[in-house]
Amino acid sequence: MRREEVCALVVGDPVHSENAGNEALEAGEEVASLRGVATTERRLPAELNFKELVPACTSFALTGVCLAWWVIAGLSLPSDASFTLGLLAGWIDKSVARQQPPLARRRGATFPFRIGELAKFREVLRTADWGTVRCAAFVETWCQDAWLFLSLVALNDLAGSAPFPREGGWSSAELRAVGSIRKAVDLRCQRDATCLSMSELAWQKELRSKHVGYNGDEVTTCQELCWDQVAPALPPEEHGASIETLDWVCARTREYLLNPNKLLKDPGLVNLPRMPGKIHMKAEDKWKIASELVKRRICDWIPLDKVHCVNGVRILNGLFGVSKPAVLEDGRHVLRLIMNLTGSNSTQEQLTGGCSGLPSITAWQSVVLDGNQSLSLYQSDMCSAFYLFKLPAVWKPHLAFNILASGSELGTD
Repeated sequence: MRREEVCALVVGDPVHSENAGNEALEAGEEVASLRGVATTERRLPAELNFKELVPACTSFALTGVCLAWWVIAGLSLPSDASFTLGLLAGWIDKSVARQQPPLARRRGATFPFRIGELAKFREVLRTADWGTVRCAAFVETWCQDAWLFLSLVALNDLAGSAPFPREGGWSSAELRAVGSIRKAVDLRCQRDATCLSMSELAWQKELRSKHVGYNGDEVTTCQELCWDQVAPALPPEEHGASIETLDWVCARTREYLLNPNKLLKDPGLVNLPRMPGKIHMKAEDKWKIASELVKRRICDWIPLDKVHCVNGVRILNGLFGVSKPAVLEDGRHVLRLIMNLTGSNSTQEQLTGGCSGLPSITAWQSVVLDGNQSLSLYQSDMCSAFYLFKLPAVWKPHLAFNILASGSELGTD
């Protein structure tokens, strides 16, 4: 009886030939006075603390007014155990003010920002009570000034000055910067949304699901792949492996692409992950997703015994999804398919290029230009870039996934 062959899914476009079935198929003093900046002894109602205040902020505008009121009215600090201490201590804690005296102001300098035209706003919030600051008319009147004030406080802090703006009018440099910040604030307030209230449990769940990646961008956590969510993020069939990589690389890179064995570590130096790559995918959709990856020339099948082996262990990698901003009609997020190649990476020497990090266009968002200055920036991007470039077939044994299928399932028997 003929022995049925087991195949593994690998990166690479399918090879179409007559023998395809049997071969490879892929923080001044002003700060110190914040706790009693006005003569009033106004405090939050005894039954309300900052932690309870936050859920009451059901819009971006209301959140800005409440936070600015908290800072300006000189309310008491939260307890040492409160999560808000880390957020507000640099702005209102006396000890921080003593340790970080305000920097001498240079003539014509933008930082630290002074109170300027926000003096009236400051006095209004000093005398307002909790009920007043939540009033819709009050919020609508003062929300832009609130977020402008908070932005100046935060920028002073980041510049190493006393966060709370000192007395004094704005210089021409401050006016230009404030004008730019106010435009951004006004634009954001115009796109406000209401009913943003979340329970503490919901906030905790939301924050646990996100983290910051190596380039400072927000990255959501691993999601289980399902066909409906991943399909919109895959390239059309005609785009997969449509660009020959070897045509766009230098001679040295071409040599490595054609000879992956030159990058393999000595087996004695390989430190494999404790577990094989995990496939985070709904069981009922596994075959559909695998088949589509092959159909779109992103992956292929090869016999399991052809997969690269180190110290008797087949190197099989994982797959999972991460949320994209786009959503389906039912509210579920579209998922980006991520190839988790930790297994394969552990077996290979990692080459470093001429640039050690990825370009980040958002790093230029804090640039402030004078009226006679201009800045031109250019950036391009390719949709599904990782799927467009075709790898030489010799890489297939080194880029296999932990998805196995029998020869009969593949129709190769």
